[in-house]
Amino acid sequence: MKKFSAAIPILFVLLLACTSATSRVSHQASVQVQVIASPRAFDRLAQNSIAVKPLDSPGNPYVGEYSAIDQWILENALADPSKLNEQAEGETGEQAFVTEDGYMIPVYVQLHQAETLKSSGKLTALADQPVYAIQAKGVIDPELHASHRDKLTLIKAQYLPQIPGWLAGNPPPNSMFTDKGTVVTIGLPGEERRKSGAAHDFPVSPQPFYLFSADGIQLAGPSDTINALFGEERWLQIYDEMLQRGWASADSGQGFSARTQETRSAGVYQFRNGEGEIIGIFNYDGTELSEQTAPVRDAHLFSFINRTMLPEMYKAQQRIIGQI
Repeated sequence: MKKFSAAIPILFVLLLACTSATSRVSHQASVQVQVIASPRAFDRLAQNSIAVKPLDSPGNPYVGEYSAIDQWILENALADPSKLNEQAEGETGEQAFVTEDGYMIPVYVQLHQAETLKSSGKLTALADQPVYAIQAKGVIDPELHASHRDKLTLIKAQYLPQIPGWLAGNPPPNSMFTDKGTVVTIGLPGEERRKSGAAHDFPVSPQPFYLFSADGIQLAGPSDTINALFGEERWLQIYDEMLQRGWASADSGQGFSARTQETRSAGVYQFRNGEGEIIGIFNYDGTELSEQTAPVRDAHLFSFINRTMLPEMYKAQQRIIGQI
């Protein structure tokens, strides 16, 4: 009896050791599954997903075009894309689009494609973008982070209109360029009025619009609307004429009705009636146009650039042309 009793602790230790070993094997197996599991890309509603293929997989049309940021995204992919917004201090979130075949589109290739399309006068509609995207989050090496941001800035800068030094050196809250080389600003150069505690350039109250020549000479303003900078009386006539033609209000989707006036392309405005039919198309200078005569302009024109981005883009453009 005593011998049997003495054997009990030994048997217990053996059982405990076996249980511990089994636990370790089970844990290691689960870790391996997580490591070898394919990253997944999700659709816009995060309801469907597809496996993302390795960057060097056979048949991948983008082999040789991937960069370090693409590899980082793949290595830090999220299993739950909703977690992208839950970033801890020091973490960075990134995204890349994925084809329906599961090939990740290189970040810089995708950006070039989007900017080229914009230059052709087309804004990429949501429906025209790739369905799937891979989301990543994590702590990124500072050098890679700086290099990535620098690359993004250089790509965007080469597609923008040439920014003049006078504007970059004393930027207003927002600026945009016309097809004539003139500059429309929100607020005056050097002006900066923010809401208390605002992280970005949100003015205390709506600021007026101004028009400047390419050399920085003020041509018009202040004005409550952009169009009025190019002929307030003419635009008042246009509004009256559009009302007579049936220009109607429509639900804005934000709980109130608004006049249906859309920007068809950069600097071209179209008006619709209650049935959604186009009843008038006008250039920003008040010239009436038709479907056939309406110009298709680079969509980087008539698109605002804020005071923070403007100097960065200017410096990038100077680097591109070899001035810095």
